[in-house]
Amino acid sequence: MGRPRTYGARKTHASIAASALFGSISRNSHHTKFPASPERSALADITSAVINLKLDGDTENEDKRVGHNHDDDDDDENSETLEDRESEEGSEGLTLQLDENDELETEDETSIFNRKHQHLLPLITAYGIDTGRTLTTHSWADLLPSDCTVIKIAEASYAEVYRITIPSGETSIIKVMRIQSPCDPASSASDTAIRVENIVSEVRIMNTLTELPGFVRFKDAHIILGRSVQAFIDAYEHREEVCKEGRESQFPHPKLYTDASEFLAIELGDAGCVLEDFPVTSIKQVWDILLGTILALAKGEMANEFEHRDLHENNICVSVSPTPSSDHTDTDTNPNLKLGRAGVKTTLIDYGLSRAKLQNGTVVFLDLEEDPMVFQGSEGHPQFNAYRRMRTNLITGERTAKTKSWHLSKTLSPSTSWGEYTPYSNVIWIGYMLGYLKKALKKSESSRATPGGNGRGKGSGGGGRSGKGSVLGLFNEETKGLSGRLDFRTKVENGAFGTATDVLFYCVEKGWVSEVQAEEYGADVSGVF
Repeated sequence: MGRPRTYGARKTHASIAASALFGSISRNSHHTKFPASPERSALADITSAVINLKLDGDTENEDKRVGHNHDDDDDDENSETLEDRESEEGSEGLTLQLDENDELETEDETSIFNRKHQHLLPLITAYGIDTGRTLTTHSWADLLPSDCTVIKIAEASYAEVYRITIPSGETSIIKVMRIQSPCDPASSASDTAIRVENIVSEVRIMNTLTELPGFVRFKDAHIILGRSVQAFIDAYEHREEVCKEGRESQFPHPKLYTDASEFLAIELGDAGCVLEDFPVTSIKQVWDILLGTILALAKGEMANEFEHRDLHENNICVSVSPTPSSDHTDTDTNPNLKLGRAGVKTTLIDYGLSRAKLQNGTVVFLDLEEDPMVFQGSEGHPQFNAYRRMRTNLITGERTAKTKSWHLSKTLSPSTSWGEYTPYSNVIWIGYMLGYLKKALKKSESSRATPGGNGRGKGSGGGGRSGKGSVLGLFNEETKGLSGRLDFRTKVENGAFGTATDVLFYCVEKGWVSEVQAEEYGADVSGVF
């Protein structure tokens, strides 16, 4: 039996009417042409030049090849106009126009869209509007260079995550989501397949936040058609062989997919391993993880009114630098400085439940009211309590977590939309993360104190004790004020935090984060002092 879900089912506020979905399309500009991605060197990223398949199965143009260039360091390439890209050899564009009902339709007979695949229109349209490129389609074989290695590293409710490595050592992460498709009847009965409309908000938020420090790098996205290939089958089977009991895959074996199966593959930068799989060994690591998370959330609020809304240990990635940054570890000049002393970098991932304001002012979010099961998890469990606290706060303004029975009430009709900006949700998840890290630190101390471990008595937390003589005791003492202001029982007039930005200001005031470090994240903390 598969492990318990860590995400709520992703229902969306979006409708099929693309004019309502994507208000950024001007009604005075009825024709919008999205060129295919320009060519790039074969190893610039993991995705090589691929055949731009047509969804209707027509093979007439299958010999036309397009490439994808996402070289972040090439400013000239990134500054190309749409007309420049259209003129490149081998590029295929998708032309869309508004019909008499202000809905989007296609007029290019060589486009990847046709009536048979109308369910893909919201995703294709959003991708074109936000990136200026066509969302291309491939087979599984097209996705991989011939000499790469594939390792399955994680699962979410609707996604399998793979690390792709080429011989040079470069890596990319591929997040694969099976799409519920009328062309694939079995997908509608699968509890791991997702509706296209429920993917749109996540892809748009990824593309918007990709340049912000602390957020995952969005490289590209592709629609994948058909049966899987051996490399992914082997990766799936290997993970099943080595995974811990209770963490078996909830996804079908790849051999069960058919020629009609459809997937969205999102190519991301490699941000390390998820926090759940990261062995916390020191208090310095705990500080880096906590403060890096706070910085990213605060910057997201400042730049895009961002709320993550699902920030548990599987939605934070952790990587370690060989040596900490020497610029920020001088405790002689700042003895209270905490960030940067362990060389641990955090990256926020998975924006399936998130809310953000795009650069054009469009607010993108997921309407959690369409599937309230996310609020029905075990009472007393910190993660499920966090979901309930978010909804309680949205509906009532209170900071406690109403019971499951309250959230089950059919007479409850929220007057506030999940599209509203309620940044207190970020405070809830910072509190969750602080509790998680305390448990991880306690577990680390306990393991060092066991026979064969490296326990060194009271000062090292022998026996896993949390008294003042232990590392955990020291951390508890140092974060006592922070914990108090994160506590839902603390009143606003007594200093309770309302946003992640409030939490960051507190950390800067305490000296845990320097002004220089905050500025490197693009976070304005000039009002702190």
